Amino acid sequence: MSSIGVLINPHSGSNRRLPKGRLDGLREIFAERGVVIETQSKEEVPGALEQFRRCGVDVLAVSGGDGTIRSALSTYFNMFGGEPPIFVPLRGGTMNMVAGDVGSCKDQFKAAQKLKGMLEAPSPLPVTRRGMLKVIDANRDAPIYCFCLVEGFLCRLLESYYRKGAGTAAALRIISSAVINALFSPQSPVFQETRSRVCIDDNEMEHEGHLMIIASSIRRMALGFTPFTSPPAPGVTLNLIRMRSPYLKAAAWRLLQHLYLGVDSHPNGTFTNTTARKVEVEGVTSYAVDGEIVNNGRRSNIEIHAGPTLRVISFAETDGGG
Repeated sequence: MSSIGVLINPHSGSNRRLPKGRLDGLREIFAERGVVIETQSKEEVPGALEQFRRCGVDVLAVSGGDGTIRSALSTYFNMFGGEPPIFVPLRGGTMNMVAGDVGSCKDQFKAAQKLKGMLEAPSPLPVTRRGMLKVIDANRDAPIYCFCLVEGFLCRLLESYYRKGAGTAAALRIISSAVINALFSPQSPVFQETRSRVCIDDNEMEHEGHLMIIASSIRRMALGFTPFTSPPAPGVTLNLIRMRSPYLKAAAWRLLQHLYLGVDSHPNGTFTNTTARKVEVEGVTSYAVDGEIVNNGRRSNIEIHAGPTLRVISFAETDGGG
């Protein structure tokens, strides 16, 4: 039978709103199956992963938001390299993008009970594959491993989202406001282009500057957005969207359609929706990885690669492949 390590962030989105002591329910569920560790800060994550590794856990579950998941997996790859244990995202955050992508139960305690049954069953665990992004920032000592990177006006909207209070309703209000502003106030600083050079698979894009870049290794993003027109190949390709100001001015009223349904690339180069092995972006000041803002305070160059793959427990009835 498989053993499990459970990493809990009590300060993440929905976890901090739970009644006092409720997270102890995860300890009770997995008490006989492995090790449960609650961390109070990012600085405690390496020690928790070291303990899981010493105990030889086969499965790593994280109760936290997308930022907690990114922190745990990025730390794992930078500390140990190689393939991590089978991964399970539990919905302890606000957006829970990664958990949603693999069909995890909305109630993390029900998901934990279901997972316990899987661990005790004689049949193989229902595992699917997901890729990650490997982000190399010229201003940082170690790579960042994540599932989604946004830069440009979506990153600025995310900053506004955090200032106004995280939550799905707040996010939708901000996006709706952005659509209106794009139609009637296109000169707003929110829609200022990044002066940059972008290369996709070593091919330089024809026009310099961009309004927005989204790179992702998973199809489903926060709020259920599925803006990509083709799925990435885990560990081989990533999804990429690049938008320039002229396109937004002409198609602002379709922004929500772009985010929920996806739109093909435009032949004039103002909107690109494609897959790639590597993307290089010059002149970036700030960007967000899995919802966490990275601000270097000065212009930097970043490389975004199709990174390592994960074995992930799939809770979706239709997705049990390996």
